[in-house]
Amino acid sequence: MKDRVKKKIFYFKYIFIFIILSTIILVLLDIFVFKTTNMTLLKEQRRDNLINFPKDKSIKIGIVWPFFSSVDGGDYFREGVELAVKELNKKKLLGREVEVIFKDDKWEIDVAKDIANEFANDRDIVAVIAHDDIDLAIPASITYEYAGVVMIAPAVSSPNFTRVGFDYIFRNTPSDIVIGQKLADFAKFMNYRKIVILNSRDLYSKDLTEIFKQRAVENGLEIIYDNKFNKNERIFSKILINISPKINHSIDYDAIFVAGDEENVPALIQKAREHGIFAPFLTGDMLDTSTILEAGDAMNGTIVATIYNNQLLNEKTQNFIDKFQKVYHIAPDTWAAQGYDALMLLAHAIEKTKSLDPKMIANQLKYMSNFESIFGKYSLNTKGDVIDRDIYFKVVEDGNFKYLNAN
Repeated sequence: MKDRVKKKIFYFKYIFIFIILSTIILVLLDIFVFKTTNMTLLKEQRRDNLINFPKDKSIKIGIVWPFFSSVDGGDYFREGVELAVKELNKKKLLGREVEVIFKDDKWEIDVAKDIANEFANDRDIVAVIAHDDIDLAIPASITYEYAGVVMIAPAVSSPNFTRVGFDYIFRNTPSDIVIGQKLADFAKFMNYRKIVILNSRDLYSKDLTEIFKQRAVENGLEIIYDNKFNKNERIFSKILINISPKINHSIDYDAIFVAGDEENVPALIQKAREHGIFAPFLTGDMLDTSTILEAGDAMNGTIVATIYNNQLLNEKTQNFIDKFQKVYHIAPDTWAAQGYDALMLLAHAIEKTKSLDPKMIANQLKYMSNFESIFGKYSLNTKGDVIDRDIYFKVVEDGNFKYLNAN
């Protein structure tokens, strides 16, 4: 069993490497062959412009997110960023105001690339906080790297994002290596010894699933059933009949791990309940959203990994929550916290360097140590990954999330 899992892990590892290299080659061709813009020249012009930036001009930062999905309360990422801007502009950053430019990537790669090129060609742009989707983030990151724009990704957890080791590319969210391992550790903690594994056929889900499987085997857990579904699938009958105790009377498992997005995972869980499947579902932080709560009673018992705990007795955490509620009259969610934190992390690097030079800011971020954030202290490494951030777990109960003690 272990040998089969290891072979699958190696197989997917090579596929992922091929995907990332192919993406880089295609985007580099797009930048250097099909575009007339000289990115090296842009990088030099940006540095020269920002080093000699007039004192009366504001610090421009691009913010890219699928804002169309937040219209009906999907998340409060924008509000988190806006709150950070208000705080920074009260005290001024290097004596200047911060100006953010919001752009909607619409979860479309061509839109993301157009936005990246627009920001790359604006020499006043110091940095961008961008994307919640790995498929958009990788192509955009290549443009920002070669144009000398600092990029912080608040939601891209795929290990592939920082695998290349760019100089200007960072994230303030833990890698799926950490999240997948913690999910498997949590399954062991809960004594879920027999696991069903289901995942969507997309890069994020494949990454998270392979990491979970590897750690599950290391933890001595038994994988009873393993299958995949298409990203746009909503019926799941072929999968569910195999794990439904109503149909397959010999099936025996303790929990179901599922990796997917905020559309297909709730649909899968709803269909599973209809098939008489009432085992707990475990899933990643992509489902740390109100979407899963809005899917009804079928979601009860679903356990979600999260990078934000609003119950932390941390002064910065509670101050952030209080300020957010006073302004917006609602409690901040994970993505409000991530947006706020990403801008504050960037501002901290600018303050430390006392400069708008993107190269100096990037170097500061590479060696950032013990940044005092609303999540507690964390650091960054030279690859651009965040380290020392905790992972938490919460369960859906009657339309609300309840934090679990997994220590």
